[in-house]
Amino acid sequence: MSTTTATDAVVLAPEAVTVAASFDWSMTPRYEDSWKAWGYVFPDGQIGYDPSFVHPSRYQVELDACTSNGGGQAIDEYRWTLRQDGEPLDTATSRTCLLLNSEDRPDSERLDFPAEGRYLVDLQILTSGGITARQTREVIVNDVLIVSIGDSSASGEGNPPFVFNRCHRGKTSGHSMAAQLVEDADPRTSVTFLSYACSGARLDVGLMRPYDGIEDTEGPELPPQVEQVFRGVCSVDPGDCNASDQRTVDHLLVAIGVNDIHFSEVLLGCMFDADCHRSAALEELIATGLSHIENRDPLTDTSVSDLVDQLNTYHGVGIPVLRRYLTEYPDNPFGSPSGEPSRGCGLTRGVKTPEAAWLHDQAVILNRALEAESVRRDFTYVGGIAERFSNRGYCASDTYFVAINQSFLNQGDKSGAMHPTRAGHTAIAEQVVDAMHSQLPAAPATHVTLRIESLRVHPINANAGGTTNGGSKFTDGLIGTRFVAQGAETHDGFSLDSATRVFENRIQPDVFVPLPAELMTFEFDVPAGDGLVVVGGVTGGVARETHQISPVLSDHQFEMSGSSDTLQFDVRYRITTEPILVATSR
Repeated sequence: MSTTTATDAVVLAPEAVTVAASFDWSMTPRYEDSWKAWGYVFPDGQIGYDPSFVHPSRYQVELDACTSNGGGQAIDEYRWTLRQDGEPLDTATSRTCLLLNSEDRPDSERLDFPAEGRYLVDLQILTSGGITARQTREVIVNDVLIVSIGDSSASGEGNPPFVFNRCHRGKTSGHSMAAQLVEDADPRTSVTFLSYACSGARLDVGLMRPYDGIEDTEGPELPPQVEQVFRGVCSVDPGDCNASDQRTVDHLLVAIGVNDIHFSEVLLGCMFDADCHRSAALEELIATGLSHIENRDPLTDTSVSDLVDQLNTYHGVGIPVLRRYLTEYPDNPFGSPSGEPSRGCGLTRGVKTPEAAWLHDQAVILNRALEAESVRRDFTYVGGIAERFSNRGYCASDTYFVAINQSFLNQGDKSGAMHPTRAGHTAIAEQVVDAMHSQLPAAPATHVTLRIESLRVHPINANAGGTTNGGSKFTDGLIGTRFVAQGAETHDGFSLDSATRVFENRIQPDVFVPLPAELMTFEFDVPAGDGLVVVGGVTGGVARETHQISPVLSDHQFEMSGSSDTLQFDVRYRITTEPILVATSR
């Protein structure tokens, strides 16, 4: 693909106008709509997410051409063309500068992006005076699929309202809020979030075997969460689902283990029984739970390894997952402002300081076991959560834990007590997003802003235009120059941003003339390891220079020179780079 573009020099009249097509794009958010998609009833009576939402036939991309310049004339029409692999896919025409591509728009007024991937979008504007201008940009449709499974920590217990009462599952959970943070961080990325987490779930009952749910119901048991995920990622009936029918999970978030060691029962024992830290029965309960998490039981599915095996082989096909995470638990439920365990208060006043310290020790042991299993079975361990909670214990004035009386007020039962508050879940969400960042390549992509700052031309052929005075060319005249800059390309020639912008103005020879930022600023994303090839052309002359893009924040200037039969030219550029922190591999 050639990026050489240049035109001849012309003498412009003083009233010459600049007309430029310009547009930006963003993905229509999907996180909130993910929650609305819950409640679909499948033919077998099971409830889940609407397959038409999880597996859309088109993605909604918003195109904004409001920065286009009509040069003082009204822009009457915006003409859009969608292409992929050199083939046109769709066209649209609009009278307004925004093309929202929503379902309620006529086909002639929207572009349909049928799948994730790379596209080229052409914009042509038509002014009231009949002048046209064009810009072409690459649009990358990227919808990140984040799936959450686990227990009350993942479901948002203690923070109603709930979207699914049977599991006390709602939007206020660390996993859910992390998904929203990912979407909010990048307008060019949307997030589909599917949560199957259920309060009270364990590795065996809940994740890998059926479960009643936290609330009593006369209906059938809920399917194992692994089975629900399999159904969710399949675009066809699960019984007919093959690998080609599945959608890949970009990030699988797992919170499990605290119910396996019966921590709520242990906590109640410390609240109402003296010296719980000396209870052999409670220690045995915890030890048994830990052994189940860490070791395979040939008779039951209880370990993290069993969970991984099910994910990899479920229904003979498995569930495709790019990255999986196991989240840490808060380990100091009665942490004081100093971070040391302290005695309980209010309805938890039965917990003495030695017992609070013992509870802390048991939670630390659980987290260590989960971290070890993460390493052994290729999870990313989401750490830092215990530290964020360490001085925000139940009795702290700025606690991260829901109080017992507050649970009754909020949701009419005690189930929400001792679970993270909204502030606590915010802390968890931030740690989850940090863990996601840690699993991305060091430089997944770099956002580049290329600014063409100024242009200097030196005529070497008097016939190029203008007048002479005393043998010195163009000293009393102005040469009109059309300058066309091509955006960028990778080393293999694939266009990253084929935006072409035209600047028309009167350029004084041999002087660097500033160029308007609104016309000469280009933005695009450069994949990791790629360089940037800058091509500049003036009046038949071409200059080309390659710059290796740094994945860190940087700002630098450079200058390129070129010549033609009629002109020598110099162009000054500024490149600003910024790392893209949230991205996915496809």
